[in-house]
Amino acid sequence: MDPDHLDVLWAMPLGWGQGFSIGLALMMMVVRASSRDEAMALSGMAQGLGYLIASVGPVLIGGLFDVSHGGSVPLIVLLVLLGFQAIAGDNAARDRTIGSVPTLASDQGNQRI
Repeated sequence: MDPDHLDVLWAMPLGWGQGFSIGLALMMMVVRASSRDEAMALSGMAQGLGYLIASVGPVLIGGLFDVSHGGSVPLIVLLVLLGFQAIAGDNAARDRTIGSVPTLASDQGNQRI
């Protein structure tokens, strides 16, 4: 393999990991909720915050690339963030459900099929 193109060896697994992570994260919201209302609340909170973080990530990593004049520092930052993601994933994988969400009195009679 050409040494000038070794960046593909680390870029591909990072891309795969991100792709697998979004599917797993979306599934965990449904699996960990004990009701439909909890799943909706958890999904709204997690996706809102997650997409906010994801929208600024490429800009910050690109800025870090420009400031550091290379790809080593951004790669190290991504690997550190991957460690935090692994810790969060370990906590999310525990066999438990999220606590109940208070329901409004007006919603108690409205059962949807």
